[in-house]
Parts: sequence; structure tokens; C-alpha cells
Amino acid sequence: MHSTASSAGQHLRDEGTARVIENSPADYRAAAIAAVDLLIATRRAFTADEVHDLIPNDLTPHSPNVVPAIIGSRARTGQIVSMGRARTNRASRHASKNQVWRAA
Repeated sequence: MHSTASSAGQHLRDEGTARVIENSPADYRAAAIAAVDLLIATRRAFTADEVHDLIPNDLTPHSPNVVPAIIGSRARTGQIVSMGRARTNRASRHASKNQVWRAA
């Protein structure tokens, strides 16, 4: 029973992730995907902060979940792995912790 609920939850998560990415403005989505892919290609550790730093300031998402959705989709496909957490340097995040990622 637990695995059925778990896989149903994962399916809903994946649908929501895809919807957030698909519904984002095309220019923002392209810039965010390019930023994540560039950071993966460097093979250095990165957080969502570095992704946001690479997206031009004049582009705005429809949701604050676009970058996390792209990162999460890359993690689920095995392109990146978590290395732990680090405190964010973005004031808007109130010193919360971000996941640290690197290429798999």
C-alpha cells in the first residue's frame, strides 16, 4: 500500500514539475535551462543561487519554483546528485539552506 501511495505522490510531483516548467515564459525557461546545463557542464558544485545569478535580471518567472523544478528534473534523470546543503546568500531566502548539486 505504501509503495502505491508513494508512486502516486511521485507521479503528481513529476506532473507538477513539468507543468511549472512548461508554463514559465519561454525566454525565462530557456535561460534557466541553459544556466543549469552550463553549471552541470562545469562539473563544479552549485546551488540554485548560481543558477539565478546566470539568468538575466530582465527576465522574470511566473513562479519561484521554475529553477527548483528544472534542478529537480535533472536530479531525477540522474544528471546531477546532491552533495548536501549550504546557506543561501540571497536576502529574499532569509538565510535558508539550499541543496548543493554537482554533475553525476
